[in-house]
Amino acid sequence: MSPLSKFFYCISLAFLVLSGYGQGKKDIKFEVNKHTFEEGDELVISIILTDASKSDVSNFPKIDGFKKKNKTVSHTKIKKDGKTVLRHVINQTYIAREPGEHNSSPFEFIINEEKTTFPAISFTIEGESNIKGLKEESVASNEELQLFLFVNNNKVIVGEGLVVNVGFYVPKSNTSEIAFGKNFNAELQAMQKAIEPKNSLINRKNIQEVTSQEITFKNKTFIKYLLYEAVFYPLQKGNLYFPQLEITIDQKLPSDSLKTVSKKYKSSPYSVKVEEMPEHPLKNKVPSGVFQLRKIRFPKEIATGKIYNYSISIAGNGNFRTMVLPKPDNDTKFDFYPPEAKERLIAGSPTGEKTFSFKIYPKDSGLVDLGEYFPFMYFNTAKNSYDTLKFVQKVQITGEQIISSQDATTSIYSNIENLDIGEKHINFTKIIKNLANIILILMLAGTFFLFVGKKYEP
Repeated sequence: MSPLSKFFYCISLAFLVLSGYGQGKKDIKFEVNKHTFEEGDELVISIILTDASKSDVSNFPKIDGFKKKNKTVSHTKIKKDGKTVLRHVINQTYIAREPGEHNSSPFEFIINEEKTTFPAISFTIEGESNIKGLKEESVASNEELQLFLFVNNNKVIVGEGLVVNVGFYVPKSNTSEIAFGKNFNAELQAMQKAIEPKNSLINRKNIQEVTSQEITFKNKTFIKYLLYEAVFYPLQKGNLYFPQLEITIDQKLPSDSLKTVSKKYKSSPYSVKVEEMPEHPLKNKVPSGVFQLRKIRFPKEIATGKIYNYSISIAGNGNFRTMVLPKPDNDTKFDFYPPEAKERLIAGSPTGEKTFSFKIYPKDSGLVDLGEYFPFMYFNTAKNSYDTLKFVQKVQITGEQIISSQDATTSIYSNIENLDIGEKHINFTKIIKNLANIILILMLAGTFFLFVGKKYEP
């Protein structure tokens, strides 16, 4: 082979090698689902291998601020350049735990016996547990079957409702037969005793029978077994501490249906901070939550001298059992009577409604705004401020003015300037009383003479 031929041969060989290397790199993709997270969100890192006979990938590294969770591998057939090839997707899931900015190191993997490096990535975890709705606060383990403790907030105000529930979660894809252990009832009682704080009011759902429910959580379908559900209303500042909970599960192995394995699944301890209401004259005197007023039909025109029923309904999220709506003070327009209260609550839920029914007695005519008499004051946990709700409900009152005993002056000198000492007043009550006495005496005398006359007849 001539020197020139050798030169072109080397160039061609190098080109083929580089082309093959580039093609190999092109068939390996590295992806992340997103870069910004809230605490509890999932980070999914994917390695995608196309047109590869194997899918061997070394362990994924730890990432600061995240908790490493499960790893999955899937294989599919796709069309590439007119031929059918295998596509392998390796997903590693992490859970965002610590708010802040986190920078990973360069990712180094051994993929199908070859070392591959991907550049470092920056991640942001925002806030402090600001996930809307119920969120995962503790995970039993990295296994498929998990015991979860859920709360709806990591910080509440005194009197604000904290939703708490405990569930046992089984992936829908799980094919093994499971059952609760023989001491299940005792474990449930111990769980309830461990969860419920002494310094809180509790609205608990009475679970007579454990039922299953299919739910989707983090894009995965589970069968949820609800073990406990309640709302706590803390009465003082401090921390609500939730200790580690455990439940025993008997599971039959898919490989041997006659063999049963018992295992304890545990949750992680957790605490919720309870803060005081801001300083205010109404501090610790009004309920906290999110409420709205619901109108109940009332006549637009009423008359003096009659008693009417006036009702106000308050609905929303909060502690309705201790909620009160004070009776307004009597004035020249109305007399008010203490209300009757009726509440409608959902066990284990902060949602409810309470209706206060007052009796009112109009005493003077005119146009009045009845809503001004019934303001409802509370601490709005959504706005983090004190708030007042009231209706604009104008009512026309007709009829003559009535002065009640509360309005009349009790002084013995009352209205003395209008008395006429020169005018003689006739006391008709005294006259009638005297006439009645005279008639009674005459009747007694007549009866006496009749009796004596009969006695002396011959």
